[in-house]
Amino acid sequence: MKFNSDEKHSSQIPALQFFIQMGYEYLPPSKALQERDNKTSNVILENILIKQLKEINRINYKGKPYLFSEENIQSGLEKIKNIPHNNLLSNNQEIYDLITLGTSLKETIDGNSKSYTLNYIDWKNWENNQFHVTAEYTIERTSLNENIRPDIVLFVNGIPWVVLETQLKETFANCGLEPQKAKSGRHLIDLVEEKKASIITTIINKFASAVNIRNFQDTSDNIFILVDESHRSQHGQSFHSKMRQVFPNGCYLGFTGTPLMQTEKNTFSKFGGLIAGTEYTIDQAVEDGAVVPLVYEGRYTETEVNNRPLDTWFERYCQGLNDEQKADLKKKYSRISKLNRAEQIIYGRAFDISQHYRQF
Repeated sequence: MKFNSDEKHSSQIPALQFFIQMGYEYLPPSKALQERDNKTSNVILENILIKQLKEINRINYKGKPYLFSEENIQSGLEKIKNIPHNNLLSNNQEIYDLITLGTSLKETIDGNSKSYTLNYIDWKNWENNQFHVTAEYTIERTSLNENIRPDIVLFVNGIPWVVLETQLKETFANCGLEPQKAKSGRHLIDLVEEKKASIITTIINKFASAVNIRNFQDTSDNIFILVDESHRSQHGQSFHSKMRQVFPNGCYLGFTGTPLMQTEKNTFSKFGGLIAGTEYTIDQAVEDGAVVPLVYEGRYTETEVNNRPLDTWFERYCQGLNDEQKADLKKKYSRISKLNRAEQIIYGRAFDISQHYRQF
């Protein structure tokens, strides 16, 4: 598998390799464009989706499997492709319903017309779905006469599922700075040792490579190490210790929105405490418009216990136990933690959540 390894794309390679190891098939950008008929205005990988709609859907009529007609396969594609642009909430609701519930289409078999569900995802047999990943996925926004290009996009059956951004160099460039990216442990040593760059970007595992090459170390106290997502890979025998080994006297600044606050793993103690005045609270983010308010609402799902059949079942399966043993068993399985695991309770709450979501 070959990737574009220039400065811009090299930060994407570890992420792409990770998803490939998870089972995603890599599509080079040129191949991904072919799968949408060479039209950057097409968000969906149409050729893959059409193939999968045919593969995962069958109509069961009088005990025999039938395929959906080509016309209805095309109708299924058009339904998910041409969602009316109303507002974000209603659009998301419609896409969610299509992906989770499918769409109803009328088919005529042996002269009998009836509506059947065409599914976009095989939820029962997950292995029947196809998973793809690509990079630099150019999308034409026709209404704004501009293009956007997400770094990495994950697809399930040709439908965009997750969008990831991995580039960092452009952020520095927008600030008028020109960083150098350390592509390997040896390259990191070279950049630091020969003072070839005032700003170096890299990923944390390159420090382990640098140490393994020749136990490299720079003891200067005029080095600042900015660690993004500093709650990850920083504890135990981790990459963090290798980073400290390379720059033992550096000033370490950790950035995270979800600091670890456990006794064994504590982000604040790892980086020397919180710098006063640097915290960015939820209230500030809401005020800035960066996020919407987070509102919690307590919700109780009413449940009823049908004692008679339950008692009958209990007596049947507890034959041979004495009264004391039965009492102990009842006490054990009447605890709320046990009741909450009951299949009927789980389905009831899931249905209640679904109904609430549809109403609001």
